[in-house]
Order: sequence, then C-alpha cells, then structure tokens
Amino acid sequence: MKDKPNNIVRIPCSLDKDFFKYWFVFLRPFHNLTDREIDVVVSFLKYRFDLSQKISDKEILNKVLMGEDIKRQIREENNISLQHFQVIMGKLRKKNVIIDNKLN
Repeated sequence: MKDKPNNIVRIPCSLDKDFFKYWFVFLRPFHNLTDREIDVVVSFLKYRFDLSQKISDKEILNKVLMGEDIKRQIREENNISLQHFQVIMGKLRKKNVIIDNKLN
C-alpha cells in the first residue's frame, strides 16, 4: 500500500494578488523575470482572473485586459511611470510573456 505524498508544501493564501505573486516567485528559475516585471504580470493576471468571471469570450477578454484603462490602473497600483511601464511591457514581449497583445 502506498503512503500519501509527504513532500507537498501548502501555502495558505486566498485567490488574490498574493497567490499569483507566490506562483511567479516559485517559477522564477524558469522565466527569469525581474521583481517589477513580476509585479506587472501579477497585476495583469489578477485583472484577467476577475474579468474572466464576467466575460466568457476570450477575444473580448484579451481586448479589455490590454486596453488603456486596465494598463493605467496597473501603472497606478504599482506606482510606475508611463515610460517605465512601456519599457517593462517591451521586456515582457521579448520574454514571450505577452504575445500578440495577449498573456501567454
């Protein structure tokens, strides 16, 4: 009879920004994103999750997510200037986190 797995670590958190942040920090060796890039991606993922509860069409969801209103909110909540945000978005595109204006 097999024993239950004993190598699972549980991280207590709710499904908010912390969850997405833990996930990206855990996967850092695979994606090599900086802390600021992770902050921006986490914000996008949280907005995407929230919007997906109301919008079922993926094309519309992606258009709303990558719209100027959401980007402005992400800049404000992460305290990032427009120029710095544009640099981060360019890096996320180079690292294939954003492909064709969609989160990969």
